[in-house]
Amino acid sequence: MGEYKYYLLPTITFAYLFEFLLGVCQPIFIFPILGGYGRGFIQYTSSTVAFLCTVLLILTAGYAMLGTLYAMLYRYKIIAPEAITRWLDVKWIYRGIICYGYIGISMGICFGLYFLRPNKEKLDSFLLNNPEYMDLAKKEPTLIIFDSDEFAPSNFFYLSYVIVIFLIVFTVVLIFHFERQLYQQKSKMSPTTYKLQKMMNTCFKAELFSAHLLLLCPITTAVFVIHTKNSNGASICHGALMFGSLYSIALYSSMIYFIRPYRRFLAKFFYAKLRSNSNNTQSSIFTV
Repeated sequence: MGEYKYYLLPTITFAYLFEFLLGVCQPIFIFPILGGYGRGFIQYTSSTVAFLCTVLLILTAGYAMLGTLYAMLYRYKIIAPEAITRWLDVKWIYRGIICYGYIGISMGICFGLYFLRPNKEKLDSFLLNNPEYMDLAKKEPTLIIFDSDEFAPSNFFYLSYVIVIFLIVFTVVLIFHFERQLYQQKSKMSPTTYKLQKMMNTCFKAELFSAHLLLLCPITTAVFVIHTKNSNGASICHGALMFGSLYSIALYSSMIYFIRPYRRFLAKFFYAKLRSNSNNTQSSIFTV
């Protein structure tokens, strides 16, 4: 379980950070335009703070999905043929994701949202033509409205749907490939090692399913609602966002449920902590 930290840290860290930012920002969507405002700790700040929080939210969601890709590479390193294993060194994977994956996602999201954000002239023109949002702009200082003229091209939405279909097909093929590789490596493993790898493989499949259900589905739902300009888009997107916030809980629960050594490690850790606190309490009582 020592090397497992390389797999646990990127995925869990950003999944919990995403939930933390959701609690801080508490975004409220407005439709049929592309915009919203924040509640929570940022409610009385400014639109600049809300924009930065939007960037951080999307970044952490992207990083969490990238952590799932990292998990795929780590799992494949364990069961891959020897000719491929030497190219999948954990440190090389870690450096590659840090240098190219995180930086690439950061630049793409930041530049994309920067160009989508309307300038003051466009925002004033929009509020003048849509007076129903004027009172909202006065009451909600964190209101941000993205430039829908730049966001409108349908090619963006069609490309998003193609990416979603590709990810689903790729995941199904990958799961079957992992099972086949693990079965081929069975003769080279001890029964204990093979049993542990089976548990980790089952856990990994559960994590992939939760990533698709709790990350990919809400994002796809939001893109579809924006594309079709659904009249109930605000409620649907808000529900999808809250549904996606369950990802870290599902991720951690699958690890505890499917991996017995991990359960034992946690049980021993908490038992030692409780016993230590109990002994300290008793010693303080006797001292008094």
